Amino acid sequence: MFMSKIKITTDGTCDLSEDYLLMHSISIIPFHIKTDMGVFRDQEEITGENLFEYVESKRPYPKTMPISEEEYRIFFREHSIKNEKVLHISVSSGVSESYKNAALASTEFSNVIIIDSQHVSLGTGLLVAMAACLLKEGKDIEEIVTVLEKEKRKVSTSFIVPNLEHLQNRGRISLTKINIIGLLPIMPSFILKDGIVSVTKYFFENKDRGCKRYVEYRLKGVRNIDTTVLYIVTSGCSQRFKDLILEEVRKHQSFDEIIISEASATVACQCGKGSYGLIYKFR
Repeated sequence: MFMSKIKITTDGTCDLSEDYLLMHSISIIPFHIKTDMGVFRDQEEITGENLFEYVESKRPYPKTMPISEEEYRIFFREHSIKNEKVLHISVSSGVSESYKNAALASTEFSNVIIIDSQHVSLGTGLLVAMAACLLKEGKDIEEIVTVLEKEKRKVSTSFIVPNLEHLQNRGRISLTKINIIGLLPIMPSFILKDGIVSVTKYFFENKDRGCKRYVEYRLKGVRNIDTTVLYIVTSGCSQRFKDLILEEVRKHQSFDEIIISEASATVACQCGKGSYGLIYKFR
């Protein structure tokens, strides 16, 4: 049986396109979404669009479920048999139990290595894409791990949540606060710092003006950005709004490539409809 030298795997929350994953033979393991109608495998049985249809029907708010240790064990067994080495790049340990479960499951396999990306969504995806490029260049797994551990500290993953009701549904903000500030156009922006999500700024603007301010805040005059590629992740945004994001980005930085991707159901469940983010790397 032919065995490849290195197999790259990751969590379904990486938000890279299916075409990209297929092109680079990257395998993903999906999270689960729990609703009052049952538990569904992200991307296979539920999408962000399905999720929002469910939420808008006024049913109990869904919950994301981390990938279990046993699920990882089965996943790693499948790939460890077929490949000399397996490199799994996980969603941040600071936002999900999945990294811990993956690390525990990997102890049963001498050829499985786990990396904590310290990012979510396309922040993790950027590191996966970097690993794929390094593999194509002929780097061995030790070299790839060394580069990723260094470069993940240079990745900027930020996003904005325009819907306070979503944060209240998830228990991130109290109903009292919603009632106090509900009449104000306010949108919090978040960033991943050392693998933990934290608020960086509030934008007291309507959605379009808030987008302009957010993009300006993240890009204008920011030095040392690696302009090779910018990832934009969106969750239930209209094409008009995606075009607005692109227009604003191009005012402040010139990227060689800009990739827009739709958030997985898991990421959409966490961030809500209308949320979006910018992901890039510093040099």
